[in-house]
Formats: sequence, C-alpha cells, structure tokens
Amino acid sequence: MNKPVSGTLSRETLTTALLAITADLETLANGAAIQHHKIAAAEIRALLNGQEGLGSDPVAELAPDFVASLRLRYTSTPVPPCRVCGGVLHVAKCGGGKATVYACKGATREDNSTDCAHYEQSQFMHRNAGDDEVIAFIDAATTELERTKRFMNINAESAQAKHLEALRYRDERDALRMLLVPPMGIGRLINSQDNSGTDQPLFAVMEKRGMVTLETHDHDRIEWYHSENVSTADDRTALRLEAIHAAGREVKGWERYAVKDIDLFVTACFTEQGCIDFLARDGHNHTKPFICAFGSYRNGEYQKLRDWLKSLPATQNAETQL
Repeated sequence: MNKPVSGTLSRETLTTALLAITADLETLANGAAIQHHKIAAAEIRALLNGQEGLGSDPVAELAPDFVASLRLRYTSTPVPPCRVCGGVLHVAKCGGGKATVYACKGATREDNSTDCAHYEQSQFMHRNAGDDEVIAFIDAATTELERTKRFMNINAESAQAKHLEALRYRDERDALRMLLVPPMGIGRLINSQDNSGTDQPLFAVMEKRGMVTLETHDHDRIEWYHSENVSTADDRTALRLEAIHAAGREVKGWERYAVKDIDLFVTACFTEQGCIDFLARDGHNHTKPFICAFGSYRNGEYQKLRDWLKSLPATQNAETQL
C-alpha cells in the first residue's frame, strides 16, 4: 500500500520525514549515522520546499507540529450522539465515494414511519474515517525516533565527558611540566658539574666569622678596637699599636683582642652553580664567603632526591612523556 498520507508525502516519504524532522539527530549523530540523517533531511526539505506558507527551512518550521498534525488527520473522528435525543447514531447512507452519513434510529416511529424533522437534525456526515495503518506507523516510527535520540544523547554525553576528561588531563599534564622545568634544569647541572672529587656532594656557601679568644690559645690574628670611634684599626695603625704594646707602653682608647676565624654555614645547594647564583644575589651580606663541597655519606634522604633530579634529564623526551 502506497497511498498518500499528507499532500505529496507518500508513506515512504513519511518514514524519511519522521527521521529527519528532529534537528537534534543531525547534531548528535556521528560517523555514518550523521551522514544518513543529513541525506534524509535533504530529501524531506526538497519535497516540502516551495509549498505555500513555508520558509527556507520547512522541516525546522514543521518539526514541532508535524507528527501531531498527522495524528489528528489520520485518527478517525468519533461519531457523536444524536443532537435531538442523545441516542446512538447508525449508518444511514454509505458508498459511492461519498462520506458516510449517520442518523438516529430514534427517528423511526413504532409504526415504521419516519420523524423527518428528527431524522434530518440527527444526521452526521462522517468525513474522516482515518487510517489505522498510518497511525500505527506513526506510533512505531516515533517510538524508534525517541529510542534513537536517547541513544544519541547517551553517546553525546559520553563523548562530552571523555572530551572534558581529556582537557583536564591536558591541563594537569601542562601544569606538571611547568613544575618540573626547574628540577630538570638542576638535574642537568648535577650530571654535568665537577663534583670536586666528592661522591654525592652537597655544595654549601660558607663565611668567615671572627671569634675573640685568648692570646695564649690558638688564634689567627690580633685586632685593635677603638670603643669610642667604634672602629677596628687598619693594618698600618695595627703595626704601630703592636710596637707600642711590645715596648710595654700604654695605648689609650684602644683595646687589644686575639681573634680566631671560624667557618660558618650560610646555605646549601644541590649544585655549585646554585651557590654561585646565591652569592650573586646575597654575597654582599656575608663576610669573606666561599663555596665548599661536603659529602652526603649515609644521607639517604638527600641522596634519593639528588638521584631523582639526576634522572629527569636522562629520561628520553622527559617533557613529552608526562
């Protein structure tokens, strides 16, 4: 059976229409599915284009009401009760390609005569007998359409979730790469530097600090200090003061101290270059600073971290494998 169901639309065309009128399918479908629905949409638009009252995209215009209007058109109109007595109407005339006429049996009197006024007023012309096959088809097609939409929505949500997860992974990876840039630079220096003959060295910035001691004990030098001027004698003045002191004469205003220089720790770095960079920034705040390499024997905590730093640049394409 291939009778028209809506103007120029055959039942086969209606199949295409029901699959194409929902724009969501074109958006949600993917791969072969999206191509199928695009073709279907193109076919129905071509059929509807140019019909009176429709714009450039008739499918989009018809979509909200299309199925509802088809149901209304092909659902049989119920036969109402008699307008005179409320009785049931029965077929009075049918056939000949004309609409079926219903009338009230109550218009027939007991003597089989007809109450003409009652008969004429009760008549109902049934113009829409409907098409149960079309309604059944619409039900099946719309059910399949909704199932397809749910499937597409699930796929779309899954794809969106995967996309968002990929974006989160990318952002986390990029953030980790940025965090690892300084450690990888330190690791490259560890691998390329001179370790000063020390295994697993810890480089430190040290400074000289004078400590007052007894002249009879180990000391490095004698300093003269003027308490009123709050100053230490320069080398020439110190020689003159030492000569006066050796002669046993009193030196007014000056105090004589024996000083021992000791090495004080300032800061530590994984690399010698780290110490050099520190002194460039802060060396002016320290007395006679210098760099020294210390061993880290049995210092598992430091050695594990140092070995990790060394391994970063040694990994092939370390930045791209995160």
